[in-house]
Amino acid sequence: MKAGTTDRRGFFRRLASLLAGWGILFTSREAWAGRVAIPLERVKRLGRVGGSITIRLKGREMLLARHSEEGVSAVSPICSHEKCTVAYRRRVRRFECPCHGSFFDVDGNVLNGPATRPLTTWPAVLRDGRIIVDLGP
Repeated sequence: MKAGTTDRRGFFRRLASLLAGWGILFTSREAWAGRVAIPLERVKRLGRVGGSITIRLKGREMLLARHSEEGVSAVSPICSHEKCTVAYRRRVRRFECPCHGSFFDVDGNVLNGPATRPLTTWPAVLRDGRIIVDLGP
């Protein structure tokens, strides 16, 4: 793999996620008081357990992961240790940082350091075919 390939791929993944996030935000008819409803048909990757996607909602970048039939997590994709980008690993149901080996559970809590602080999280639920994320005030 050529040097910089990962950076370019990461850039284009983030750009696609940003555009998808804007589309989700503007097509959701149920955005209200800090909450955003994302129809599962808009994010095919979250239609099944183990799927994940990084999107931007109202200026906040977040990693959404479907960790069970009824469970979904909304966490910051930025590791609290050295600001690397974490990824969801469906087989072990956790978030992992590739830079220094920190692991986080589906609630963003540290399972393995060197990170000592949890990931930033937002309350999220899966209801009636939609993911509802509470972005707060």
